[in-house]
Order: sequence, then structure tokens, then C-alpha cells
Amino acid sequence: MIELKRNKVFELLGAVPTNPRWSWSALTPDHKLAVFTLWEDQELNRRNPLTWDRLHDSSNNGENDQRRNLKLVMEKDIPAYGLVCTARDPSAMPRGIKSVRADYMIRLEIVQEGEDFWGVHKQKVLIADLVKNTDRLKHLRSNGLNDLLSPPEGAEEPDRALTVGFTVKRDDKVRSHVIQRANGRCEFCGEEGFQMPDGRRYLEAHHIIFLANAGSDTVENVIALCPSHHREAHYGINGESLEEQFLEIVKRKQ
Repeated sequence: MIELKRNKVFELLGAVPTNPRWSWSALTPDHKLAVFTLWEDQELNRRNPLTWDRLHDSSNNGENDQRRNLKLVMEKDIPAYGLVCTARDPSAMPRGIKSVRADYMIRLEIVQEGEDFWGVHKQKVLIADLVKNTDRLKHLRSNGLNDLLSPPEGAEEPDRALTVGFTVKRDDKVRSHVIQRANGRCEFCGEEGFQMPDGRRYLEAHHIIFLANAGSDTVENVIALCPSHHREAHYGINGESLEEQFLEIVKRKQ
């Protein structure tokens, strides 16, 4: 299977960047779709900055092009998607792309706050599904689309890799307190967790404001959820609404 680059994904979708070297977004000529670059280390925030915080190209060309496309998307209500990219060096300014996610993109709602534009995450969409809905399907000259649509071969003996990084230390006492506070029921929907061999009901502790977003590791910021609502809080379209409801529920419990 080939490794797709960002400009190859643009090509598959029929989206044309103003300049392949310094453009960080692309639109289809018929203005039916727009693609913006998102960074993998910001993806869990569900709200990505799309105007210059020096994470992209520091040149005026790149910045002006990005703002022009963002304004056009808002004026013409063009469907916008985010292509998730991994930075070669997240601390570098400007950033360079190491790799892109070639399986899905994120449907975005573009909002403007003062001079800043943000991409609010709505849902994940398979790139293959987007490609099938474009006129580019019959004009492709490479096997890139076939690679996207074909089942992956996988590996009989997967490669192993050693990874080293940092993680946020959580206070087990906070988690235990919240799980005990819930008394076996999801604090959002009220459903009992499934029973474990020791007789306890299974629930998951969720940091309402993510630790990655500087949320606190305190009982005021943690709620006990069933697995379904825990996953929805992280990946669902209603993530922001759930966050507000969770905070209100925990506030009442205090």
C-alpha cells in the first residue's frame, strides 16, 4: 500500500491548493468542498486553530491564502474538512509535515472569533467515502484510491517499535472517589454498569475538561460514565454539549 501525501489527498478529492508548496488548505474548483490542515497533537481538543499561531507557514502568502479560503467557506457555506497531519517536530516554528492520516478526515464547522478562525469538530468521515462522491473517481491515474478502498493486507508478524514519551499522572484517589460517588450508575444517563467478577459495577472516570487542555485532576472535573458515553464524550459530534452537561451534573453533586 502506498503512503499518501497531503497533496495526493488533495488530488483524490479534486481540491486545488493555490500553491502546493506553501498553501495549507485547498478548495475544489466548484466550491463543493474545502480541506484544511489539522495537527494530530491538537486533534483531541475537538477545536483546532486555523489562523496563524505560528504553527503553519510563517510567510504572508500562506497566511493570506488560509484566511481567504476560510472567509470564502463561511460566505458560501462550503463543506469543510480537516486532514489530520503529524508534525516532524511539534515544537518547530513553522511546522513541517511528517505524515498524514489517509483513512479519515474530520468534518468541520468554521467559526470566527475576532480575527481568529477555528475549526470545530463535528464528525469523522472516511476519505474513501468522500472520494467516491467526487468526479475525480474516473480520472485518477494512480492506484491511490484502490489502496484506500481495498482491505488492508495487515502483517502476519507485525513490526514492533519502542516509543518513549510523557504522560500525565492521575490521582487514583480522585478516580476512586468519583467511582464510589456514582454508586454503580453512569452519572450522565443513570444506567447501571455491567457487573464485574468481584460484584462491582463497571464505570469509567472521565476528565470533563481534558488534562491535555489544562483540565484539573480533581473531583470537580471528573465524572463517572458508562463506556458508551465515555467514548461519545471523546469522539462524538455532541462533545461540547456533553462537556457542559457533565460540568453541571458534577456541580450539583458537590
